[in-house]
Parts: sequence; structure tokens; C-alpha cells
Amino acid sequence: MKANLSKIKEMNLWLKGKFNLCGALGTENVSVHMINECIGDEALFLQKIEEQGGTSDRLIALSNTPDFKMVLRRVAKERNLIEKEIEAQIAHLYHRVSKITHRNGDYIVIRSKDLTINERAAVVCFFELQNEWLVPLSSWREE
Repeated sequence: MKANLSKIKEMNLWLKGKFNLCGALGTENVSVHMINECIGDEALFLQKIEEQGGTSDRLIALSNTPDFKMVLRRVAKERNLIEKEIEAQIAHLYHRVSKITHRNGDYIVIRSKDLTINERAAVVCFFELQNEWLVPLSSWREE
């Protein structure tokens, strides 16, 4: 059932033309759905964070949770990066990915040509964190 709900979530994003990096992180004009489409809204729905202003605020709040910090430590270690340098990208991350949104595809792709190494690591942290949630976005990859 979890896999089916993930596919429904991904199809919903795809139908709205938002099955891309920006759409996955959040969207400023989303009402609360039974199946939340983006990571920021899903974190709010799952009570991982309290109500925040917009997507950037939600991502910042989520980045301050113990679960995110654990993922951040692992990602930084795996990539030989400095945690603080990855964290420094989070405040502007949604704004940054909104400028590089690509069209729908089969996967949400984190492209090395679009983001710095620390920005990519920050995005990967959010995706890896939500992999453990009830209805994750599972069709993503890094290239």
C-alpha cells in the first residue's frame, strides 16, 4: 500500500506539471491534502515541524530536527563535506531550485550541472529523510 500511495503522490505532481525538484521540495500555494505532495507539506502533516510561513521556512524548520541532523551527518561524511557548509545552503535552497526547474520526467533529478556540491547534498538530505516517511517520493535520483 505504501508503494501505491507513493505512486499516486508522484502521479499527482506529474499531472500538475510539478514532478521536478522544485515541486518535490514544496510549493507556495498548496492546500493540505490527504496525500501531501511535497516534502515541506508532508513534514507539517506528519507533525515533524510546526506551522511555518512558506516552503523555505518549512525546510529550515525541518533541517533543525534531530532526524535531519542525523541524515546530514551521514551525507556529509559519505561525501567528505562539512556539515555547516551544507546547512548554509538551506535558507536559500527552495529559491535556488525554483530557478532551475526542469520539465516533468520519469524521475525527479538532482543535477550536478544545476547545483553546487553543497546544494546537492542539502537536497539529498531532504530526500533521504523523507524516504523513511509513510508516503515518500521514491522516484528521484542524482546525476
